[in-house]
Formats: sequence, C-alpha cells, structure tokens
Amino acid sequence: MYQADAVNDLISKHSAEAIRGLQALATCAVSDSRLRTPFDVAIDCDNREVIDYLCGDKSCLEYRPDIDKTLRKTVKQALLHSSANDALEQAEAFIEATFGAETPLERTPLLQACRYNNRYAIAKLLSAKADSSAKDIAGFTALDICRAVGGDDLFRFYIATCIEAGVRVTLSEKVIAHAIHDTGMLALLGDACKPGVVNHRLLLSAYCSLLDVAQVQQLLNSGIDVNKCMSPQYHPLFEACTSYLLWEWRHPRFPELAHAYTNAFGHPGGTVIQVDNDLIANAESLDDLGKLFGDAFGQQKAVQDSVRDSTLAPEVLEAQLRNRLEIIDLLLDAGLDPPTAEKKRPDLFVSRLVAMKQPELLQKLAAHGFTLEPADYEDVFLDEEERAYLIEWSSKPSADPLGA
Repeated sequence: MYQADAVNDLISKHSAEAIRGLQALATCAVSDSRLRTPFDVAIDCDNREVIDYLCGDKSCLEYRPDIDKTLRKTVKQALLHSSANDALEQAEAFIEATFGAETPLERTPLLQACRYNNRYAIAKLLSAKADSSAKDIAGFTALDICRAVGGDDLFRFYIATCIEAGVRVTLSEKVIAHAIHDTGMLALLGDACKPGVVNHRLLLSAYCSLLDVAQVQQLLNSGIDVNKCMSPQYHPLFEACTSYLLWEWRHPRFPELAHAYTNAFGHPGGTVIQVDNDLIANAESLDDLGKLFGDAFGQQKAVQDSVRDSTLAPEVLEAQLRNRLEIIDLLLDAGLDPPTAEKKRPDLFVSRLVAMKQPELLQKLAAHGFTLEPADYEDVFLDEEERAYLIEWSSKPSADPLGA
C-alpha cells in the first residue's frame, strides 16, 4: 500500500501514478510526515489532475492536519499578544520562529489555494462547495488571505468566483476596511455575502460612512432590520453623521468625506510617534535620542497640520451635509428607533458630534426624538461653551437648515 509521503512525492512530480497512489490510500484525508496533505501538495505544484480528483472526495474538502489542543491554544494566545496578529506574513513568520516550521497552520484546501494564489484550485474548490467561512489558526479567512496575497486582483477574483459558484461569504472588519476604498468591490461583496445581521451591519455602516445615498437606499429596501444593524462599534447613524470609519481606516478620501470629524480630531495617525527601533538602538547619546524624537514630533505635527489646514469649497460641504441629512431620513423611514440607536451608540457619541460643529445634525436628531444626553463619562469632554452649544442647537425648532 502507498504511504502518504510516497503519494505526495508522486503528486509533486506530476507522476502518472499519482491518482493510482491516491486510490490505494485508505483515505485521501491524510497528511505525511511533514504534515502536508495531498491537497496541499497538489495546490502548491498546481497538479490539476490531482486537484480535480480530490475535489470529488468530500472527505478532503475540509481536512486539515490535527494539531494538539494545548499547542493550538498556546499559538492563538501568543498571536493575540503579538504585533503580528493582523498581517498574514508576519503571523506566519511569528509562528515559525516561536513554535517551529512544522507547526500546522490549520488551513483547509481552500485556504491553501488562496495562500498559493492558485486560482484554478480556488474555482474548483468553490464549485465543490468548500467551506468559505473556515479560518486558519491565526484567524484568517479565505478573503483575508486573498487580500494579503494578491491584493485587489485576487480579492475580486475570489468574490466573483463565489458569486458564480453560488457560495456565500462572511464579512469581517478587515475585509470591509479593504473593500471600502472601491465602491465596485463593496457592491460585489454585497452580492456575495450571506444574509445576516453582522454582514448587513458592516455594509450599511460602510455605505453610510461613504455618504452613498443610493446604496444605503438599496440596502434598506432589501428589508433589513435597521435597529439590529446598530452596535457601539458599527453604528450606521453615527457613520451618517461623522464618516468615522473612513477616518479610522484612513480611507484615501477621509480628509474630504470625514472633513468635519478630521478638523475636530486631527489625523487618525497624528497621535502616534514612530521612531525606528534600529535608529534608537544605534543612538550614541541622549542628544541623538532627543533629535530622533524631536524629528518624529515634527513629522507628527506636519501630518496634523496638513489635515487641519485643509479646506473644502462651500458647495462641497453643503452637498455632504445634504447627503448626511438624507441618509438620516432614510434610516428613520426604514424604522430606526431613536431610543434603540441611543442605547447602542458608540462611546462619546454626543461629545464627538458637538466637537464637529455641525449644528444641523444636532437639530435633525433632536427633532426626531433623540435626547442627545451626554453619557456620565462624557462630561469631562464638554466644557461650558460646548454644553451651551449643545443645548442651543438641540432645542431649536425642526427645519431643513439648507432650505430644501
């Protein structure tokens, strides 16, 4: 009988005996002495005959080598407390350096196909209905891996292939943060994602942040429950007012679309002082260190000044405000409940709106039953002038401030 090592060797050499070897195995859901499955090897060397054969064996579609439960827990905890948990190659390098090169990454064939940018295997596996929601030991999904390995091109290919194969995908913050810079890609994700509160919440928050009135309308018309789409982290109403996600994720257009928020709070990276560790290690004196950090502070100030000094034409600002007010109306018309929205609001909701100095938004919310009461912990962020500003504008009669 063939052993897994011998069969994998045949697969890697594209031998005509590879299929016969697979047939001779007790099961194809097996790994060799290096913890490589036949699928792993076939994907790596692009042996399409073997890929086709294995896609017909359902026991192989989700198989991944076993890993000791204690080791799995240790790896996950180590990643959680490392700086490598968000970047694919850094996570892989961290695991290899810390636990050894043979540590299983718990990748299904689909995850492996994405990692090796093997589009033939991706298409075949999705057609065979491989699980698109699987995650590896570091928590990366197929979409995450495609984004990291192949950028927009592979990311789009994967989504389009899912749609063609009738496979639904699960969204994540990483995926939305990557797709939000391209409305076409975001629309593809909307077509491919599984119906559900989490996916709808992410998409609706993204479109509200982009001030995309048409897409917000389309999503709301699909019958989603807008109140279930509210959470402190992803809050469509807050996004409609602030475009905070664009600011947080440093969208290329955040200085424009999140203009008021940026003017109030500066650049999203402006509070971080970055100095290369190698430069610090090579500093020969305290004066050298002082110069390094002085230069870093200067760079930070330049970043902050670049966004704080930016201006937009009055007609652009007016158009943005119209879109914000229109999206708020759409959310309310779709059944948004003000008490629910306030209960699920993000931290510092009121103080951040006040800091933006867009009184029309305060008027609109107050007119529709929002109390706009600052949370207890927000008091320290509101001085007397800001409290007076909040009271003044949230108590004025409702009217379209732009005269529409």
